[in-house]
Amino acid sequence: MALTKITTSVVAVNSLTSANIADNSIDATKIANNQILARHIASGSLTDQLGTLTALTVDNIGINGETITLTGGSATGFLQTSTNVLQFGTSTDDPIKIYTNNAEVASIDANGNVLVGKASSGVSSVGAELRSGSSNYALTGTSSSHTTALLNRTTDDGELLQFRKDNSAVGTIGTAGGGAFYVSDALYGGLGFSTLGAGDINPVNTTGAIRDAAADLGQPTARFKDLYLSGGTFIGGTGSANKLDDYEEGTFTPLFYGSSSGTAENSSSGYYTKIGRQVTIHVDVYNKAFGTYSGDLRMQLPFTNAGTSIPSSAGDIYFYPSGNWDGVSNFAGIGLRCYNTSYLTFPLIQLDSDRQTNIGSSNTSTSNSSGNFLRFSFTYVTTT
Repeated sequence: MALTKITTSVVAVNSLTSANIADNSIDATKIANNQILARHIASGSLTDQLGTLTALTVDNIGINGETITLTGGSATGFLQTSTNVLQFGTSTDDPIKIYTNNAEVASIDANGNVLVGKASSGVSSVGAELRSGSSNYALTGTSSSHTTALLNRTTDDGELLQFRKDNSAVGTIGTAGGGAFYVSDALYGGLGFSTLGAGDINPVNTTGAIRDAAADLGQPTARFKDLYLSGGTFIGGTGSANKLDDYEEGTFTPLFYGSSSGTAENSSSGYYTKIGRQVTIHVDVYNKAFGTYSGDLRMQLPFTNAGTSIPSSAGDIYFYPSGNWDGVSNFAGIGLRCYNTSYLTFPLIQLDSDRQTNIGSSNTSTSNSSGNFLRFSFTYVTTT
């Protein structure tokens, strides 16, 4: 684009030669044949010189102010100095645009927003944008199918990004331990993402170092809703004895059957709670008819018992009518037994000559009976 006019704000003239100066304006001379024309205006005299170092020098005779004005259409641009500061811009509400290879690559719009790689302001447009931040966001970046921002720290670990509120630090994102990524507040710490092992997530202090046994997960009035784990949780210690790897609640249908043959009953209600290896069941047989079976009466457990070395216990056992369950002399009640099996047995309890209780033979008297009631709770330990 050819320079068509050079305008000076002030020209002091005592005596001028070699040109006519009128209306404080100087018409530019055509530059041709690869020659560089330098115009010097100084001390009230005008000379034309050919040179190879300076294409154009404009001296405003020591007075700060507008030096060069460019006009085109309704837009007016300027280049000026003001107290050791070089200024350029537009005096109208038109943008400033920067081109390379005849294509726009950056601009400053009429609102003062600096746009790089984009023609319009807004986070939906691909490119980078700087704003004043006084009434809206100060920085945006939008990319298409690429990483939007890169932060790179060399030499040592430390902060990659610091967050501030009213010029006080409130949080940090950084690296520690040779590359582990962490996010922390400014007072206590946060979470570190380890590059060792299986990529553990650990509590850390404000510099990303491990912060052991100091941080809570939630508060009494700020609780998380659900926690989903595929493994277990260590409570009160880090040994295998401190690991709780299962908690389960559910229902099951108790199957009563004979040890030799036959199904006694399989339509009653059963409930269980499993905490680790400990299982507690609650069974309710309400006014049920028992089918014909042979052998000892058994009931299938929802989980297999661990073995005879670990005691099992029963709560109160309610049974009715006595005539259906009473199969021995000196009948005193019904017991529950489980030894390294997946089932319960129901031995009969009878009194001996000294009025001491004794677990007698197994119960077979309910075979082919009706109107049976049986309610009990039983706690035992499983293999896993």
